[in-house]
Amino acid sequence: MDSEVKIVLASSSPRRHELFKKIGLRFLAAEPKSSESSNEIDPTKRVIDNAISKVLSLIDIYSDSIIIGADTIVYQNGQILGKPSNTNDAKNMLKMLSGQKHQVYTGVAVLEAKSLKLITGYEETIIKFKKLSIASINEYVESGEPMGKAGSYAIQGIGADFVCEINGSWSNVVGLPVNLTKRLLKEVLNGHSQIN
Repeated sequence: MDSEVKIVLASSSPRRHELFKKIGLRFLAAEPKSSESSNEIDPTKRVIDNAISKVLSLIDIYSDSIIIGADTIVYQNGQILGKPSNTNDAKNMLKMLSGQKHQVYTGVAVLEAKSLKLITGYEETIIKFKKLSIASINEYVESGEPMGKAGSYAIQGIGADFVCEINGSWSNVVGLPVNLTKRLLKEVLNGHSQIN
């Protein structure tokens, strides 16, 4: 890859940092200056809007870089489930997901800051939860893991025990669909990338 090209991942999430390392490129992680504030009802549009907002929030600071942003939500029966605001919120979300199928959407935005070339995409994964007891929900929430996670669970942690079916990308559920991100990066880098 061209050594002049700097890649910035607009995320403070350790999970996204770990997933991005799988792409095999050197990158800098930076916390976006925007909040996940899209009011879009369509879940695919919402995650893309939020991902775009994250990359644009860093364009002045990293004006010579390629900036990548991502946003993940859980969607069930027409309702968007973001990060829980408190433990009661987390318990209510897990009760909703118990024994049911839901979708996980992650939007990815890749921006070449100099040329303002922006490419976006999203990934969908369908998850089915086992039937959860109130005791298991309470114990899980008490562990602290659901806080800060879309849909109040982490598939890469204890929350994996709740999942009985997964259809689609596992990395998407963690927070960064690796293959989609690779493809979008290739498109933006347009020939001078060495991504395999």
